[in-house]
Amino acid sequence: MRGTNLVNWGSFDIDNFGDLLFPFLVEHHLGRKYDEIIHASPTGTRSVWPDAKPTLTITDALARGGVGALLVGGGNLISWTRSSSKNYVEDPLLADVVHKSFSLVPYILRSKFRIPYAYNYVGVTKTLPPSRHSLIKAAIETAACISCRDEASVRHLRACGVTKQIALGLDSAIGISAVFDRVELREHYHSHVKESYGIPNVSRLATIHVKRRYLDCQFLDLARVIRAFESNGLHVVCMPLGLCHGDDQVLDDARFGGHSATVIHHPKTLRDMLSILSVAECSVGSSLHGAIVSLSYGNAAGLIADEERSGLWKFSGLLSQVGLSSCLFKTWADAATVLESIGPSALGVVEPRKLERLGAHEPWDSINEHLRVSNSVGPSLVSDAEVRACVTYYGL
Repeated sequence: MRGTNLVNWGSFDIDNFGDLLFPFLVEHHLGRKYDEIIHASPTGTRSVWPDAKPTLTITDALARGGVGALLVGGGNLISWTRSSSKNYVEDPLLADVVHKSFSLVPYILRSKFRIPYAYNYVGVTKTLPPSRHSLIKAAIETAACISCRDEASVRHLRACGVTKQIALGLDSAIGISAVFDRVELREHYHSHVKESYGIPNVSRLATIHVKRRYLDCQFLDLARVIRAFESNGLHVVCMPLGLCHGDDQVLDDARFGGHSATVIHHPKTLRDMLSILSVAECSVGSSLHGAIVSLSYGNAAGLIADEERSGLWKFSGLLSQVGLSSCLFKTWADAATVLESIGPSALGVVEPRKLERLGAHEPWDSINEHLRVSNSVGPSLVSDAEVRACVTYYGL
């Protein structure tokens, strides 16, 4: 008899706001369908935020027994690059293996223990190395179902020779408003967050997220964006959402100043960040999940990223699906020019009915059904050094 527990496998141990939303989503949508949901991460630790879900290592998760299925998601989890995340780089062996392990560990568990697995609207980062195509194809096609959050991710998998059906849909975090009630978040903001972070008693907010990769030296243009919001009666809150990527260090830069925005250097909890994003009328920046959360709560959003330079097409992938392609700006100067001439109305909003039509809350049942009906026969492992490295590192 197949076990009745679900292992949710992902980077839920890093200090990254977006990644840490997925355990809450999985519990909300699938919690009643399994006896227990076990969140597993490479290090088995909890992030710096105390209200994030605790995690186990994959070996400890298996040791709990009764594992009947494994879910992989979300974020950019299919990648063959070396990790630069602060949570992983201290261990050189982990930094080298961790990104590959989000694809290889499920493949290994399927082969060794016949545990079916599914990909939950993941992203595929950049072009995958041609020398690894056959291995990636073997690992991905063994999944009970595959779903990606943007067309670029689908293309990357097809280039590896993956022929199995791939569902294309919105990043699952778009449904976060069904997990954390907006009214409760607003109450939390007014009763705790506003005073705790020294946010003025104003009625209208905008949030800004800055990532060094997409900022370069555009500090003067960033200041223009802040002033454009202020001239339209919005107070700006700058908040780092990816501490693992050094977002907080950008806010500590001496060039980041000369404005009246509230700067939150170290958010205390995930709930605090969610409450600010739910209250703010609009958000601008280089955080995909910052924009997704804003859109989920019916607020406006714009994204700033030079995708040709970074090779990451996740921003345009999201905005094209919700009909807001015009809300992607290549530079902070581009965003400033538009906001100065048009104002916050240049940013996009997605009506709740449209999110429903786009299937924001439907994929979970489909994923679960694929996991339930997957046959019990596991694949033979490809003989490969990277597979053996994963087996050795994780003790599988």
